[in-house]
Formats: sequence, C-alpha cells, structure tokens
Amino acid sequence: MNGSISSLILSTIATILLYGFYWAFTSREKYFLVNRIYLLSSLIFSLLLPFIHINLSLFSAKANLSLPVLELITLPELTITANHNSFISLSSIVLIIYLIGAAIFTIKFIIKILTIVSLIRHSKIIKSGSVNIVEIKDNYTPFSFFNYIFINSHHYSGESYKKIILHEKEHIREGHSFDLIFVEIARILQWYNPIMILYSHSLRHIHEYSVDDHIIELGIKRNDYFELLFSTISGKQFNNISNNFNYLLTKKRILMMTQLRKSKWVTVKFLLALPLAAALLFANGIQAQTGSPKDAQAKKVTEVKEAQKVISSQPVQKIAVDPQKESKKEVTQDEEKVFQMPEVMPEFPGGMEALYAYLGKNLNYPKAAKENQVQGNVVINFIIEKDGKVSNVKVMTNNLKGKENTPQSAIDECVNEATKIIKNMPDWKPGTNKGKAVRTIFNIPIRFALK
Repeated sequence: MNGSISSLILSTIATILLYGFYWAFTSREKYFLVNRIYLLSSLIFSLLLPFIHINLSLFSAKANLSLPVLELITLPELTITANHNSFISLSSIVLIIYLIGAAIFTIKFIIKILTIVSLIRHSKIIKSGSVNIVEIKDNYTPFSFFNYIFINSHHYSGESYKKIILHEKEHIREGHSFDLIFVEIARILQWYNPIMILYSHSLRHIHEYSVDDHIIELGIKRNDYFELLFSTISGKQFNNISNNFNYLLTKKRILMMTQLRKSKWVTVKFLLALPLAAALLFANGIQAQTGSPKDAQAKKVTEVKEAQKVISSQPVQKIAVDPQKESKKEVTQDEEKVFQMPEVMPEFPGGMEALYAYLGKNLNYPKAAKENQVQGNVVINFIIEKDGKVSNVKVMTNNLKGKENTPQSAIDECVNEATKIIKNMPDWKPGTNKGKAVRTIFNIPIRFALK
C-alpha cells in the first residue's frame, strides 16, 4: 500500500516538472503540433513512470580484478505482521480518500458523456459527409465532440454558420476529442493534482491555436474571424470534454493568430526535456530499490516464481572461489558437498508461490513478542537433502529487538517460531547436478513487523 502511495507521489512530481518545463520553455512557441505531442507524451510518461523499472545495478557495476565472490542462494524475505493497535493505518486512510476522489471524478466524467449522448438522441441530426451536425435549441456556443458538431442554427446563419462549421470540422480532423478524453481519464487517476487542470487548459489552448491557424491559412480574413469569435461570447460553454467555439477569447489567442514562427531554438528546447525524463527514470529506479519491504517481497516472489532463484542484495555469507581451480559453485559442509547453485534448483511442492503461501499460513507472531513490541529480522539457513528433506536448520543472523526491558524469552519465541516452521516444511523436489540429486543450501530472511 505504501508502495502505491509512493508511486502516485512520484507520478505527480513528474507531471509538475514536465509541465513546468513546457510552461517555461515552449508554451509561447507557435509550433502547435509539437507542443501537443509534448504535452500528451509527457503526461503518458508521468502516468506510466511508476511501472517503468530500471535496474540501476547494471550501471553501477565496476570491474573487479579480485576473485569472484559467490553468494549463497537467499530466498525472498517473508514478512510476518501483526496489528499493534486497533487504529486504521495512515496509508489506509490515504488510499481510501484517493479511491473516493477517483470514484467521484469517474461519476462526473460519465455524467458528461451521458449528457452529450442525451443531447444527440433528442436533437435533429444533419449528415455532412463523415460529420454529423446536431441542431440544438439551447443557447450553447457551437462545439464539437468526435464527429459531432453541435450548433443552434437559429443563432448562426450564412457565412457565420459556414465558418463555425469549418472551424469545428478542423477540430474533428485533428482528433482533438481524443486528447480531451485522455486528459479527463488522467484527471481521474490524479484528481488531487492541480497540474492536471493546467494540462487540460493548455491542450485546449493548443487546439484552438491550431484550428485558428488553419482557418487563417484558408484565406479567411483575420478581422472577420475575430468578429465572429467575439459574436459568440455570450453563448454558454457546454462542458470541458467538448471543443467549444468561444473557448479562450483572450489577448494571447489573438496574438497567436498574428505571430510568426521564428524560434530557431525550438528543437533544442524540446531536446532539453530528455535529461529531465532520464532523471525521473533514475529517481524511479532508486525509489524501486528502496521501496517498502512488503512491496519488495511481492516483487521478489514474482521473480523467484519465474527464475526459481533470487540472489539476496544482502547476502549472509560470501565465499571466494578461484575459477581456475574450482569450476563448480559449491561449498563444503558436514564433509559432503553442499551446492549453492546446482544445475537444477530444488523446488518446493507447487513452486515458490506455494512455499510462501505455506509460510504465510503457518507462521504466527508469538503473543509475548507482540506484547513486548519485538520486531526485526531472522535469517534461517537450511539444506535440502538429496531426498528432498529439510535438514541443518539454524539461525544465521538475528537482529530482533523489543521495547526496553524486553525479556529474552520473547525474542526467542520469534526465533523458535521461524526455525520450527522451516523444520516442518514438506519434502522438496531435490536439486540435481549432472543428473544426480545433490544437497543444496538456502537462506531465508523472515521479518517480524508490527503494523
């Protein structure tokens, strides 16, 4: 849950930074298509950022002339939790508030769609090529939604009517409704983020600038077009998922129609956004590596299920091996070879997912440990024998701690619980090396944590 909240925070920061770049460097440029692509792509990038995982260890690896170090296979950490009190956690409250807000914005979005659908169903429709002209009776300013143009033909006629239809057809041709729907969905996902409002406004501005530019290029006089725009100022705008004809009647819109494309640095400006995106990816990589233990555990379980082994980022034991003298990855214990990475790894009945289901079901948080607020990690070391049985179960590390004056017996109960559950595991399918069953050594970290 904490991981979900941190992902939302990271995505929000990305929208702020990427929109800030647009506002500071390119919003005044008369390159409408490029600005539109930037805003949409930066918004998509921000929403997907939490799901893009970069392995930073690939970039931090350094040449090492010393002997390679082999690490014991360490299974993903298992976290055993217990409620320390009956109050709902802060992260749960935040998540509930987020879901309520998202639900409210989803309902509002659906109402907007249904309102347009209702208007279409109860109005006269005139076919004009691939475009449907919906004749409305209310005093709404003309607007378009996908391939529908909504206009009150009693208020507009002659040349004004033709110019408005031409204007709205250009919105349809450029697919502006798709942008508005996408931004509305993004606002649902980040309803708490005020930058989403700015994204919506900026895209709608770009839509109008682009259509105005096209209309002027068709030969319509600017003064006549300005007059038509201001003649619709008294009309009501329908809603923000439609392209309203009189949206943004500001000085900036007028200036955009008279401004020339003159910036020779526009390409360089947009390229400057790449280092910003790279920095956000790097920050996401750091956040993913330092995420909550629960999220890390879930991620590791998935990896183990696919690969059947995971090397711990904090190995309990390391053994240096000279590759010229020792070609097998093995350690010696009890006067018999114990492999740490045989050719075929041992397998718990049903796979790693079943292993963690078994551990999660059977491991209990001792009562005395909860009462004394005992928390921390225990790393259990064990061997899967040639016949699949579990043996040599022992504690490798123990950093369990409780409140002041916690009796040692309360800590020992956690240790005993962890070792007992490992000893009582059902038989595994043994690992094999060169077709023969072999002994394989494992570590498994178990974390006791109070909510």
